[in-house]
Amino acid sequence: MTTTSTENEFRIQGLEVRYGTDRVVRDMNLSATPGRVTCVLGPNGAGKTTTLRAGLALVRRSAGECHRPEHTNILLDDGGLVPGLTVRQHITSRALSAGVSTGCVDDLIETLDLPRSR
Repeated sequence: MTTTSTENEFRIQGLEVRYGTDRVVRDMNLSATPGRVTCVLGPNGAGKTTTLRAGLALVRRSAGECHRPEHTNILLDDGGLVPGLTVRQHITSRALSAGVSTGCVDDLIETLDLPRSR
């Protein structure tokens, strides 16, 4: 079976994100083609990071669709950490998004001597 380029694209269509009653992203569309570097530019507060976080399922979408192929890499300017999540939650989230078993998360935290509660 061959895959089409759209199956391999990172796509966001009609995205809306709200924080409470504040709509911080509205009707956003974005696609990134494999083998190319895609840069999202805009002024502070425009919703760039929130859009990409929603595409990674790190932020809840109010509306819209997101398609993230396996092995998609996104570099966020803040390191991709979500405020309020513990080390374990961050590692578990990344493992799940990469299709890796989460059974070794606690062992990894212990081996690397990472704080569990932060």
